[in-house]
Amino acid sequence: MIQQKFNMAFDVEPEPPAAASDTSFACEPIDTTGAELAPAAPRLVYLDLEELSCFEVVDHQFESWGVVFKNAIALKPSNPAFPPKSGSTVMMGSPRSGMLEASFIHPTRFVSAFLTSSHRVVMTAFDQNNKPVAEAEIPGANLADGRSAYEPNLQLSIQAADIYRICVRSLGGQFTIDDFSFGF
Repeated sequence: MIQQKFNMAFDVEPEPPAAASDTSFACEPIDTTGAELAPAAPRLVYLDLEELSCFEVVDHQFESWGVVFKNAIALKPSNPAFPPKSGSTVMMGSPRSGMLEASFIHPTRFVSAFLTSSHRVVMTAFDQNNKPVAEAEIPGANLADGRSAYEPNLQLSIQAADIYRICVRSLGGQFTIDDFSFGF
């Protein structure tokens, strides 16, 4: 499998996140109609989050590589219980805590990320009809605090035909995502 790493720089100042009025954790589809793609899609896309600014809302920055995020913010964690897997920048669900979505411009067959969470965390993949096709989970907290039953930065991976969207959720908790990748 071919792996390519992408470093991206952005000259746009991020807007502050809007106040969340909806406290539900339902994952909603992202409209990606009319999105432009890179000329040749690689077999594996690895998103390097290091060029994102701290507190930058993450949504369309990686659209040219085939993914759009919803309810995501970039952070450089100050809490040592949430260490990055690599580098210093991670993504977190915000403004609604405990939920983050990624929609793919073209269906993918593989999604992987390293997660650290204060509670059980579940990654669910959906097909084009918004039906769940695969799920992976970390059954409990995996903080780097010495008290968690699981190590921090555990890899969650999903494989299924035609994944159009994933939703990562941790009801009642927070989580960070690092080293996000997907493949065709």
